[in-house]
Amino acid sequence: MQIWEAPEVLAAIVGAGGNILAATIAAIAAALIGRRFLNQEALKQKLQVAVSDIKFLTEVENIHVGQRRETESRSTRRDVRQIAKRHGFVWSGKFIPSRWDRYD
Repeated sequence: MQIWEAPEVLAAIVGAGGNILAATIAAIAAALIGRRFLNQEALKQKLQVAVSDIKFLTEVENIHVGQRRETESRSTRRDVRQIAKRHGFVWSGKFIPSRWDRYD
């Protein structure tokens, strides 16, 4: 009788194979979950940059409208936004100054 035919050895081999398979599955699952959390962090950082850019551009718009108001009788903000809409751009209104605190 060879050593591979002994029931104790076969049981040990099957048990070791099961442990290796279980460890491999756990490692793959951990890697996939870890990657998902890294992707979420990258998206959060991109959101912060986008909100910062929106704040900057809103302030530029305010300064520009203020300067135009000094030289003209009315504000052109509404007119410019209407032109942008006609060009196919849509503003959701979700990132207005009163809502910025939600994203900081």
